[in-house]
Amino acid sequence: GRTGFRVSRLGLGGGGHSRLGRGTGREEAESIAVVRRALALGINFIDTAEAYGPEEIVGRAVRQFPRAGLVLSTKKSMSAENPVSAAQLRAGLEQSLRRLGTDYVDIYHLHGLDARQYDYALETLVPEMRKLRDEGKIRAVGVTEAFWKFAPGSTTGSTSAAPSLTGSSIAINATLARRLGAAVGDTLVVRLQKPGILAGNAPVAGAEATLVSIRCTVAAIVDE
Repeated sequence: GRTGFRVSRLGLGGGGHSRLGRGTGREEAESIAVVRRALALGINFIDTAEAYGPEEIVGRAVRQFPRAGLVLSTKKSMSAENPVSAAQLRAGLEQSLRRLGTDYVDIYHLHGLDARQYDYALETLVPEMRKLRDEGKIRAVGVTEAFWKFAPGSTTGSTSAAPSLTGSSIAINATLARRLGAAVGDTLVVRLQKPGILAGNAPVAGAEATLVSIRCTVAAIVDE
């Protein structure tokens, strides 16, 4: 890539159900030991987020290692209902830096960005991230997207009430292309469903999923 980062083939993630053991009842010392063992084995890329929780653990674990040899990645949580302001983004980074015990992070992500927020992020948040980069507080800008899944055929509700997004490009596999009779350059309307609130892997009762209709251009057909 163009970042100049040199990272190990494997990285260590601070999310998922475990969250470095903090989500499964492990002691902090055990979580720190996991990070240090990974570093001792040659891993130098560690990914976490304010939403995951273990930023402070990562900070304590890496304190004894040379900072220049590490690639630290963290994230600012996004909200589709209440968009994060540039000031909140900056404050979130400052808090992450304090928890990680460092004066800069190598990659700072917008975490769980909804497709409907792309324009807002590009116009409002990315300029602030560039300022933070120029100040030496981040080295690279990243984005992770919100989870989406194809809505089942039995999904109720009308897509006419859902927001319509345009300008997206997708790649589809050859089997689906044959089924749809689609070719590169064709336009497809894809119905997507963003799950409601989850507890573990189970939807919380009463939490509504968001139905979205997206107009996409087929950019490529991929052999299986």
